[in-house]
Order: sequence, then structure tokens, then C-alpha cells
Amino acid sequence: MLRMRAHLLQLEVAAHHKSLWDARTPAVQFDIGDLVQWYDSSRDGNYKTINKLAPQWSTPHIISGKIRKYWPLRGSDLHAGLPPANAPTQDSPEDLADTEERMQGDIFPSATEWELLDRGAD
Repeated sequence: MLRMRAHLLQLEVAAHHKSLWDARTPAVQFDIGDLVQWYDSSRDGNYKTINKLAPQWSTPHIISGKIRKYWPLRGSDLHAGLPPANAPTQDSPEDLADTEERMQGDIFPSATEWELLDRGAD
């Protein structure tokens, strides 16, 4: 009985602390079109070097809607003027010919590779 009462008192104290926190801290209001980032706090308690060097903030996102307490996000258009990293470049005809030769070399083995294959078959 004593443990149950202590547990109930602990819940009351936790509720009181929450109400004090809520009274001091203003609610954050988001609007559609706001630019937001989020912080990845999962690495805070870990002291590995890779976690120190890894980015902890997300890339910027734009709020695209609101459904109750859920705000759908979409990638930002901040880098719209820059081509994506995997965008094809305008190559000269010589560069295209070199690329075709390399592709042919990858597809069809050279004579020395054929000789090695023939030796392995014996």
C-alpha cells in the first residue's frame, strides 16, 4: 500500500513539473511555407569520432501542409539554381568517344583476358 501511494505521489509531482514547464515555455507555431531543420540527438551520448564528424542537423525542408499536429515536409528549393550532383554534363564529341571505348573495353575482354580464360579451361 505504501509503494502504491508513493507511486501516485510521484505521478502527481511529474504532472506538476510538466505544468510548470508548459507555463514557462511558449508553444512553437509552424506555418505552411516555413523553412525548418531538425536535430538528430541520437549521437549526443556517443563519443565515437565518426559521430563527432557526422552532421547532426538535417538539410532544410519546407512545410508543405498541416494535418492536426503533423506537418508534411518537402525538400527545399534553396539549391534550385545548381544542377544536381548526378546531372549529366555537356560533353564534347571526343569525351563521348572515349567513354564509348571504355564501355566497349568493359563489355568485351581484351586479347590477354581471352588468353587467361583459355588457359583456365585446360
